[in-house]
Amino acid sequence: MSPSPGRSLAPRVLARLSPRFPVSLLWGLAAMTVLGQSGQAVAQTYTWTGSAGSGNWGTAANWVTTSGSTVAPPTSGAAIVLAGGVQTTGSTVARNATSLTFAANAGPFTIHPTGISTITLAGPVANLSGTVQSFNLQVSVSGTRTLDTGSSASGVTVFSQNVSGTGSPQLNVVGSGRAVFNATNTIAKVTVASGATVAGTGRLPSV
Repeated sequence: MSPSPGRSLAPRVLARLSPRFPVSLLWGLAAMTVLGQSGQAVAQTYTWTGSAGSGNWGTAANWVTTSGSTVAPPTSGAAIVLAGGVQTTGSTVARNATSLTFAANAGPFTIHPTGISTITLAGPVANLSGTVQSFNLQVSVSGTRTLDTGSSASGVTVFSQNVSGTGSPQLNVVGSGRAVFNATNTIAKVTVASGATVAGTGRLPSV
C-alpha cells in the first residue's frame, strides 16, 4: 500500500537496484554539489582512505585516485568514493562531484558540514556499505536522480532535514536497504522500486 500524499511514512515500501559506483566517503564539507551529465568525459575517481589518520579532507595522503596517485580531489569534476572507518573533517571549499558513493567497506559517516545548509545532488548516490549513512543538512535534488540503498537490508541512508529540488525533481530509491526521511520534505516526487524500503518520521508530497 503506497503512502498517500502528505502522509507520514512508515518502513514498508520496498525497492531494488544493482550497485553501480564502488565509492564511499564521508563529507564534512562547507558545500557539496554532485553533478552528472551524459556526454561528459569520465571523471577521475578519488577514493577516501583516511590513510594519513588526520581526517583532513585536504590532505593528499587521505586519498587515492584511479591512477594510484595520492592527491586531494579538486573542487569539481571528480567522482567521490568514501571508504574505510576514518571520518572526514570539515572542508571550507564548495564541492562539485559527478557521483557520491559510500563504499562496501565504509563505516557510518555523517555529512554535517560547518557553515553550509544545503547539498545539491545532480548525480547518483549509492550506499553500498550495509550500515547507516547520514545527511544532517538540507538536500536539493536537481532533475531525476537515483539513490541506491545497496544490496544489504542493513544499509540505511538517513535524510534528517528537508529534501527539495528544482525543475520537477524526482528521487528514485532502489536497492535492498532503507531510505529514511525524518523531515517535512518538499521534493516533487519519490519513487520506490520493488525491494527497497522508504521509512521515517517525516512527510513526502508524493510517493
